[in-house]
Amino acid sequence: MSKSIKLNRNENPYGPSPLAMKALRKFPQSHAFMYLEGYYNSSLVSKISKHFRVQEDRIIIYYGIEDFIRNLFSGLDPKKDCVLTNEKCFSYFEIFASFRKIKLHLFKLNKNNSTFSFDINDCLGKIKKYKPKVIIITTPNNPTGHRISFSDLEGIIQKSPKDSLFLVDETYCGFFPNYEEKKFRQFLEKYPNIAFLRTFSKFYGLAGLRVGFGFCGKNFKKTIGYNNRFLGFSRVLEEVAAAAIDSETFYKKVTQKICHDRDWFINQVNLLKNFHAYDSSGNFVFMELTPQAIHHFKDGQKYRGVVIWKWIDKKSFRVSIGKTPHLKSFLSLLQKIDHAIKS
Repeated sequence: MSKSIKLNRNENPYGPSPLAMKALRKFPQSHAFMYLEGYYNSSLVSKISKHFRVQEDRIIIYYGIEDFIRNLFSGLDPKKDCVLTNEKCFSYFEIFASFRKIKLHLFKLNKNNSTFSFDINDCLGKIKKYKPKVIIITTPNNPTGHRISFSDLEGIIQKSPKDSLFLVDETYCGFFPNYEEKKFRQFLEKYPNIAFLRTFSKFYGLAGLRVGFGFCGKNFKKTIGYNNRFLGFSRVLEEVAAAAIDSETFYKKVTQKICHDRDWFINQVNLLKNFHAYDSSGNFVFMELTPQAIHHFKDGQKYRGVVIWKWIDKKSFRVSIGKTPHLKSFLSLLQKIDHAIKS
């Protein structure tokens, strides 16, 4: 197992910045046995506020996206509330909605030869039909890697019920260029029931620490019953996350490397006959296989040792962008399978 190539969980293989690791190693003993001074306080919220230029009362923090979704869905009424998101969504939305017996409706995706897209008309049709309490748009979407424009996002919001909660899951923000920061802040001011969810797991390489954060409209906290933690958040998590925010140069270099390898991998895969990779704005790639490749792929998996990816359905899987040598090894496996089929 030590030689396995793990390409299934979308972790950032380059890990935390040196500054973040220093904050972890040198965490003061006194901070371990003492609460943060005062009540309802957070050193991380103030750091996030300054870095992203969003006022503190519009910021929420939680123990990973999972923690936020668990609390949000647990506050819904299974008898009357429902949730709307897209096909091929983050699997935990479906898992926890089922656990809570909350009805989860899915709107369609479109695709062409290079990318997926949200079917806006189908989304609006299902909003009109079901009047969902919560609408979730994940951008970039996991597992397909496509994004939604702010103009399309606004079109959906404006045709949604005024009391619906609108979640924009931006877990993979940072793995694509030219994010519209101005539009993002305008939405926070314009739409009181919106929230943009982010995390320190992917871009910042801190998945094992489980730190999430988000930005919300003026009514969002009250609507979901969110309250800052009375005795504060975990001090060690806050201090490591704050150090990560201060490591912009490190993460910029890492992200450039991941995006370069991702685009290179997509191009190489699409030279093959039996595999097809779609454009992605995340640290992962969605791939489809021919029926012949599926059979050979399983044989190849055994031949190469343990290569781990995430199957989405019977003919497609998602591949995380690992370090360059791992990605090249995985591509080599695909090339051998492709050659075996042709021969």
